[in-house]
Amino acid sequence: MNLSASAHNTFLVERSLIIGKRLLILAGILMLAVALGFGLLVVTRFLPADIIVDNIARDIAVMQAEGLYPRLAGNAIGNAQDNFTDAVMLSLAMPVSDISAIKQAATSANWEVTGALWEQGNDPIRSLAVRLQRLPTEANSNYATYWQGHVIIVRTLLLLFSYTQIRTVNGMLLLAALIVALAFLWRRLGGWTSFAFLFSIIPLAPLTIFRSMQYVSMFYLAFLGMIVVFYLQEQTELDRWDLELFLILGIATAYFDFLTTPVITWGIPMLMISVLILHDANRSLSHASTREVMFKQLKTIVRTSIAWTAGYVFMWSAKWIVAGHFLGGRIRDRVLGKLMERAGATQTVGDRIRALLSNVAVMIAPTELTGSTWKIAVLIVLVLFAIWFTIWLLTKSGTKRVLLASPLLLIAASPYLWYFVVSNHSMIHAGFTYRAQWVSILGLLLFFVMSIDRRTSIGDSSGPLPDQYENN
Repeated sequence: MNLSASAHNTFLVERSLIIGKRLLILAGILMLAVALGFGLLVVTRFLPADIIVDNIARDIAVMQAEGLYPRLAGNAIGNAQDNFTDAVMLSLAMPVSDISAIKQAATSANWEVTGALWEQGNDPIRSLAVRLQRLPTEANSNYATYWQGHVIIVRTLLLLFSYTQIRTVNGMLLLAALIVALAFLWRRLGGWTSFAFLFSIIPLAPLTIFRSMQYVSMFYLAFLGMIVVFYLQEQTELDRWDLELFLILGIATAYFDFLTTPVITWGIPMLMISVLILHDANRSLSHASTREVMFKQLKTIVRTSIAWTAGYVFMWSAKWIVAGHFLGGRIRDRVLGKLMERAGATQTVGDRIRALLSNVAVMIAPTELTGSTWKIAVLIVLVLFAIWFTIWLLTKSGTKRVLLASPLLLIAASPYLWYFVVSNHSMIHAGFTYRAQWVSILGLLLFFVMSIDRRTSIGDSSGPLPDQYENN
């Protein structure tokens, strides 16, 4: 009895030490991220100013000709480039001599036109052109609550390329990242899941993503998250490093994002993990029950969402503290105001639902939004469900497969939770926030794939779920 109690106590002590060590690692990552992120913003401030300014000036006429929101491939709202934000990014990347590098990094200082030009409307392209002509502009800290981590990338690229050339480079690099992620996906999960992945990208207007600097960062992170998930899984290290991975993804999201589609950096990698759990259980000869497989998926969803949220909130909050050193009470007022504004503090439940439906509508509306677009969305979902249900019945796939794949639907719902919570921002900027539904589209398609018995499928390595799942 004493030996048993002693062994139990030893186990608890060892377990506590392991947990404590991991918590220290996670805390160290958070501290290092803030120091490294701020340091890089300061260091890149000293890159050659003349080259950067010259390369911005080379294509300012192109931006002026295109306008703030040029639409590609038709007149669909979701096909609009965001030259407005791209101009802000270029302005933030321009070196200045009026303030120190440390203060500029801390406050994300930007310069805009004033007086009569401002009264003509908020136009960052016009402000950028005025700055290039060395005409009077006024500094502001409207973006002080964002890290603006993209500045370190944009400044570096501007040493070699103009704005339109950066678009081309971005497109090529993003396509390369997609191909690498797809290669990992195909090798590990086979043809059907790879097809679902490719198909899920089509409604996102990918050409527009390639041509807008503001959109690409979250897609880079989502692809990178996928690649790392597959690599760690191949090395049997995924369970050991999943918290660190999603903490870093949350940190990087807060550092680079302009509040576009942050949820995809959690949702896409998490979908891959969930499918990997199903795939491994499928091919395993173990007698794991349905309950055990379900529990592992749900536990991983909770763990990774906590880690991602911790990284995101901590990194974002750290920027407020850094900016507060220079801006004092102004940043506190701005933070509270932005939080209340973005979350739609005065909005009703009906307003939040309309924000959600607006994002659904942008994805399916051919030109402009109308009152009936949400009905089209419901019709599309019903048609897809009817097709899936018919195949499910014909293949006699069984209810256990549906149950095992159901956590994918929970992940797929995450963008709508985001829209509901951050309703004001999601309503105003539905023209680009709608792309967060990539998680929903892919999650739904993967649910269809994983819940069907594909015993006669060709080109997919996953095969049917083992018989023990039908009896547990």
